[in-house]
Amino acid sequence: MRTIAHFEIPSTDLKRSAAFYEALFGWRIEPLDDNYTMLLMGEDESGGLYRTETIKPSMLALYFTVEDIPATLEKAVALGGVVIDPKRSIGEHGYIGAFRDPLGVRIDLWSKS
Repeated sequence: MRTIAHFEIPSTDLKRSAAFYEALFGWRIEPLDDNYTMLLMGEDESGGLYRTETIKPSMLALYFTVEDIPATLEKAVALGGVVIDPKRSIGEHGYIGAFRDPLGVRIDLWSKS
């Protein structure tokens, strides 16, 4: 059973962040107000973008499952992101990689192969 009920990504520019994640992951976007935008995967709410004045580094890491880490990283770069951890093996647990979105938020990726 997956236990994450909701995640939030900070943003200094909600429209820019929403466009980035919609283009990268295909998430549906539902603005709630000037300070919060829902991110939907499938039919249910999954996460959100919240407005903040500054982006601060976090020690928390949430990994988003993708089919192809190199292709996702390449697409992130084409959309204005920066690769900070190319695909690498974590042994029997699969593979990971990471990028920073155009506003500097770290996003981690995971795949089985």
